[in-house]
Amino acid sequence: MKNRLGNGLKLVLWASFFFSSIPCFAQIPGVAEARTLYPDASAVYLNKSQEYKIFVENTKLTGVCTMREQIFINKESGLSFQKESIPSNSFVVASDIKAFTFVPNNKKYEKKEVQKIDLNNDLGRNSFYDDQKSYDFVYPSVQPGAVLDLTYQLKYNEPRFMGTHYWLDFVPCLKNELVISVQKNIAIAYKLFNCENKNIVFTKEEKKNETIYRWTFQSDGSGIYYDDAPNFRYYEPHLVFYVTNYMVDGKNVELLGKPMNLYKWYSDLQKNLNQTEDLKLKQITDSLVANTTSEAEKVNKIFYWVQDNISYVAFEDGLGGFIPRDAGLVCTRKFGDCKDMASIINEMLRFANVKSYLTWIGSRDIPYTYTDVPTPSVDNHMITSYLDKNGVWNFLDATGKHAPQDLYTSFIQGKQALIGVSADSFLIVTVPIKDASVSQTIDSITIDIKDNFVNGKGKAVLSGYDQLEYIYATEHLNADEKEVFFKGYFAKGSNKVSFSDINQSPFDRTKPLTIHYKFSVPDYARKNQNELYINLNMDLGLGVEQVPASRKVPLNIKHKTKKIVVTILNVPPGYKPEFIPENKRYENDVAGFSSEYTFKNNQIILKNEIYFNILMLEVADFDKYNKVLSELIKSNKQAVSLIKQ
Repeated sequence: MKNRLGNGLKLVLWASFFFSSIPCFAQIPGVAEARTLYPDASAVYLNKSQEYKIFVENTKLTGVCTMREQIFINKESGLSFQKESIPSNSFVVASDIKAFTFVPNNKKYEKKEVQKIDLNNDLGRNSFYDDQKSYDFVYPSVQPGAVLDLTYQLKYNEPRFMGTHYWLDFVPCLKNELVISVQKNIAIAYKLFNCENKNIVFTKEEKKNETIYRWTFQSDGSGIYYDDAPNFRYYEPHLVFYVTNYMVDGKNVELLGKPMNLYKWYSDLQKNLNQTEDLKLKQITDSLVANTTSEAEKVNKIFYWVQDNISYVAFEDGLGGFIPRDAGLVCTRKFGDCKDMASIINEMLRFANVKSYLTWIGSRDIPYTYTDVPTPSVDNHMITSYLDKNGVWNFLDATGKHAPQDLYTSFIQGKQALIGVSADSFLIVTVPIKDASVSQTIDSITIDIKDNFVNGKGKAVLSGYDQLEYIYATEHLNADEKEVFFKGYFAKGSNKVSFSDINQSPFDRTKPLTIHYKFSVPDYARKNQNELYINLNMDLGLGVEQVPASRKVPLNIKHKTKKIVVTILNVPPGYKPEFIPENKRYENDVAGFSSEYTFKNNQIILKNEIYFNILMLEVADFDKYNKVLSELIKSNKQAVSLIKQ
């Protein structure tokens, strides 16, 4: 299934007839070409198109898109395409679905129509209520050699949600076309992304009553997808278009095209927010900030109260997915989505006489900026912003549970924030990217060599996003699961390592996380007559690898980070150092590391540091990244040798 769907009550739309079989269809264009060009592909789109008609009807701007696709099933692995799902909601309504399977029969095809289509409520993950629905069906008689044929329409009740077109998919596509037909009194703008050196042919045709824009793409293969890549919009070819303005009854109506157009719409959607004070919420706020004179302390107390008392639950309820709910309702319910959390923080700060602003922002999954793409596709999140006494913007995002107030969610780093100052004014401010020093894992171990074992005790201190990720990953695990996770995170020496006495400090959002532990690794130190060899680079938990030369897609990194591992070896009685590796350092603007050895008080101390100074590793920087790791690997192979005195 191309879209995974939630369960829901089903409304069955029965077709007028059962499967109809119509024999004697000739060969379908493109099948032979698909077999020749992509013999190993599971499936191939023979053609795929989106055709928009944008017009003014009864003074209302309307958009209708006809979607067409034909998929050739080349192998058994392509049978997953037999399950189809078409999304629909109150903004973009799907209709007129026609779906067939062309089943090979000797040298011809039989046409079999889909028998039934189910309309399902599509509850997204973590959604309390979801306006999203889906039309689900299964193509009949799907087999290798079959062709799946689908046509349907999308009506855009909110024209601001037109339109994005993608030219690549998980499987190859012979021909992919986008057509936009607009009335003469309608103006559009568009922007292409990642289309350099792509075989895209563009034409613009002026007719008496309309202008037709057409982009035709001849595919050179399928899209490339990696689990550790940024969102595909960062590197796959696609186009974003939008209506800038149109004429109604001789008057020009601006829709999109400038950040102000988008902001005015957003501002209008929430103009009736928090018009009535909620007495209960005001009492809570007053009690929180009583005897508090510092503005920063007021902000912290209110922010942490929302973090601890309001649960995050997603809503997708028509315009309710865009309009924050009143703070009093959020307080009563004790849950809300990101907009609701922004609403209650904003209102509580107003009660506390602290000026704050509702703010729209996109996560790092979205590559666009408000200045480049001033449409609703640029953002998917809402927070509250506050300008402190030092003129520094604070971005208050209570969806980031457990985080201190100054450590905003990592997924908004580097993104533009649209800060609503008044009904008709705003600021665009870029959220700073936290330095690697903010998020550190410092792992300090002291080891002894006894018989065939290396025994050690350690203390790990995690801060910033490193700390939060560890807490998020373990907070719902049982004791056994936590131990398994710990072993992977702090792996030492070899897979034979065993840990004991793992003690984690109680959670305190204002302090780093501290973990004490003990460990033992058999067969790690090597003995040769009077000499003893041990590699003090025991940390195996970094989990980074060089990027293969064949990769042509960026690498996503959640946040800048630094890892420091300090290893202290107590030199065994009767031994002295024979060889200690030289210190190493290598760094560039992408990453860096250092290894420093010292010998003092009969202890050999190795301090390793490695940092990553980027949020996304671009293809052009792969060589820099790989060079750091290759030098690190060479350094980490060095062993200390001890000799009997």
